[in-house]
Amino acid sequence: MNAITQETVLAPVFLDFVLTEVQVEENGAIFTLEYRFKHVLDARIECFIPLMQSTQTYIHNDGLDPQDDVDVEIDSMFAPDNSLATILCADGVIAKEGQQFMLTSDQVFKLNQLLEEHFEYAYERKLERRAEEIYG
Repeated sequence: MNAITQETVLAPVFLDFVLTEVQVEENGAIFTLEYRFKHVLDARIECFIPLMQSTQTYIHNDGLDPQDDVDVEIDSMFAPDNSLATILCADGVIAKEGQQFMLTSDQVFKLNQLLEEHFEYAYERKLERRAEEIYG
């Protein structure tokens, strides 16, 4: 009997670390994971993760009437589940530069949430610059 095996990636995970900052780069994102005990920063890891291209729906409205809402597709990026992140530098944790690890589902969710906010803000800034060009 033939068994179909499923590819599984085994990598370390930093369970109690919280994602705090994100900086979008051309092909990925640099982010920070922090561990705090009793509100004191005990460990900090700066990491890089490759991102996938996507689009997201942004609700645009030039006025106050909700009936004037328009869905606009904007370019975006996201971190897929089970993707490997790479440590750029670590402080207060036994880990080395270049080490790969997996994010927890909560960390991936938070990262994608911050990425969505980043691309929405970038689109809003683009609209503001365009309005300044038109109206002075």
